[in-house]
Amino acid sequence: LQELKRIENSGNEIIIISARPKQLTRLTEKWLKIHKVPFSKLFCVGFGKGTKQRKLEVIIKEGIELFIDDDKHLINFLNHNSSIKVFKQFQ
Repeated sequence: LQELKRIENSGNEIIIISARPKQLTRLTEKWLKIHKVPFSKLFCVGFGKGTKQRKLEVIIKEGIELFIDDDKHLINFLNHNSSIKVFKQFQ
């Protein structure tokens, strides 16, 4: 959380792209706010087949330059299908 707050305080926009179903967007937003997770935008793209592609579409649409995730399969997909900087975050 501290790192996210530092990133936000440096003038960067934090966009969360979740594999949660779209129907859970409002609930996810509430959870993030309760836990004081800083973010500017939230996209719930759903899980299952096509999740990686849907996340990539949001990344492109939003012009995201740096992406952090803990899913090594998604990271490999993005490294091979985009030119953005991708980092693995350990939980």
